[in-house]
Amino acid sequence: MQIKQSGTKFVDKHKKTTKMKILKLTFTLILSGFIFGATAQELPQASPRGKIEQTVGLTNISIDYSRPSVKGRKIFGEVVPFNEIWRLGANASTKITIDQYLKFGDQILKPGTYSMFAYPSEKKWEIHFNTVVEQWGTSEYDETKNAVSVVAKTQEAPLKESLEISIENLTINSGSIVIRWEKTMIELPFIVNTKELAEKNISNAIEKGEDLNKVYYNAAKYYLTAKDYEQALTFIEKSIDEKSAHNNLFYKARILEAKGDTKAAIKFAEKALDHAKNNNEEGWASYIQKSIDEWSK
Repeated sequence: MQIKQSGTKFVDKHKKTTKMKILKLTFTLILSGFIFGATAQELPQASPRGKIEQTVGLTNISIDYSRPSVKGRKIFGEVVPFNEIWRLGANASTKITIDQYLKFGDQILKPGTYSMFAYPSEKKWEIHFNTVVEQWGTSEYDETKNAVSVVAKTQEAPLKESLEISIENLTINSGSIVIRWEKTMIELPFIVNTKELAEKNISNAIEKGEDLNKVYYNAAKYYLTAKDYEQALTFIEKSIDEKSAHNNLFYKARILEAKGDTKAAIKFAEKALDHAKNNNEEGWASYIQKSIDEWSK
């Protein structure tokens, strides 16, 4: 009986040891897989990802792309052949996302996400905004899926080692998508619908009826930026009628000064200065005084 019990104990112990070894091996393999996967993800890419985000007026734009480098090569005409479709970068297709429309000349790109492709030649490029977003290379490119195509002349530029896509020349109503690589630059001017969106937002805020002095004040600021001085005056006067304060009094002065009526601007600035002093707004008082001094020269 003792020998049998001893043998049973030995067998059980052997089974437990074997089971532990299997568990340890399994855990090691799983852990190795996690480490290998994590390490693979951390390897640098030859063409690193780039992303830009920009608000133009009330329109949000983002462009997600890869940035290949020159590395001493001749790019356009060789690495990127002329008169062939190009994915405008490397790796996955370049993507642009917009939440309001962009207008290129007489063409309108509706809100959404698009892939971007280029058809470069020596003197001009065609940029295509394609509705098939998930593409790799150009093997799946279908020109019948282009939503908008824009032609831009090439411009000579200082050497840009890595492909760069930016949004420049900003106003509240417009901007440009600018593409630079090697010694070539192209520019795609566009217009956004800021006026329509802003007027809708102003109308909705007025209809809501809360803090109308601030609503009218902000509307005046928008119209001054848009250089619509008459509308700016209309709204700042409504703000003052709701609640007279140093900020809206001074903003009326700024609008008048922008219109060229310096005498009236100084008059309202002085009212704003008195209001700021009476309310112990020293920062505002100093700022208003400097403006009065400048306008009085």
